[in-house]
Amino acid sequence: MLDLDALQRLYTHHERAHAPEAGYRVEITPTVVRYIDPQKQHSFILHSTLTGENANQIIAEQIAHFDHPFEWKWYDYDQPADLLQRLEQHGFQIGEEEVLMILPIPNPPPAVNLPSGLSMREITNPDDLGAILNAVQNPVFESEQDGWMNVALADELRHYPQSLLFWAVYAGDQPISAAWLRLSDNNPFGSLWGGATLPAYRGQGIYTALVAQRMLTAHRRGAQYLTVDASPMSRPILQRRGFLALARTRECLYTPLNS
Repeated sequence: MLDLDALQRLYTHHERAHAPEAGYRVEITPTVVRYIDPQKQHSFILHSTLTGENANQIIAEQIAHFDHPFEWKWYDYDQPADLLQRLEQHGFQIGEEEVLMILPIPNPPPAVNLPSGLSMREITNPDDLGAILNAVQNPVFESEQDGWMNVALADELRHYPQSLLFWAVYAGDQPISAAWLRLSDNNPFGSLWGGATLPAYRGQGIYTALVAQRMLTAHRRGAQYLTVDASPMSRPILQRRGFLALARTRECLYTPLNS
C-alpha cells in the first residue's frame, strides 16, 4: 500500500521546491520559490512555506514583485489551512478544482492499443505544435487560439527535447487527440499534460492509449511514478488505470492592473 504522506513529501521536493527549470529563471526565497518566464507570459509560484502570521504579508510582497500575470499553484496540504481564501481576498482568480493523481509505473508497462484506423505519432518538430494545439487542445479546453501555451510549448520542445515529449493521434491526416509528457534526470516523477480528444472520438480508448504510451516512455527513462492534474473529465479514466488521489489543486491567477 502506498504511503501517500511520504509521496506528498517526495513530490513537493522534486516537483515543487526543486522543479525542473525548463527555461524559467528560478528565484528561491525563504518563503516562496518563484519560476520567472523571461517572456513574461506565464510565471508562477509553485511552492511556499507560509504561516498564519506571515501569509498575508508574503502574498502582498509577491503581488508587488511581479509586473506581469503570474500563477500561484495551490495544493490542499499547503499552510496555512486558509491559504486559498487568503489568495482570493488578495485578488487572485481561483481556477476550478483539479486532483493531483499518482501511479507507480508497473513493470512491464501496459501495451499501447489504438482503435483500428487511427495512428499515433511523436511530434518532434516544434513548428508543428501550433496547428495540432489549435485543432485539438485549444478547442476542447476553450484556450486562446495561438496563445501563450502554443508559443511556450514550441519553445520548450525546441530547447528541451529530452524533457518535453509530445504525441498526437490522427484519423488520416486530421489530429484528433494530443498529449505530452515532462521528464527530467534524477527525478522519480514523470508528469502527464494535455490529453484532449475531439468529442466525436471520445469513448474509444484514445486517452488510455496516450497514457500507456507516456507510461512506457517514462519507464524507459527510469521514472518510478506518473502524476497528472486530473480534470473531472479525465479523473474516472485515470482511476480505472489505478491512479490515486494525492492532493486537490487549484490554479490561482493574479493579473496586475498595468499588465
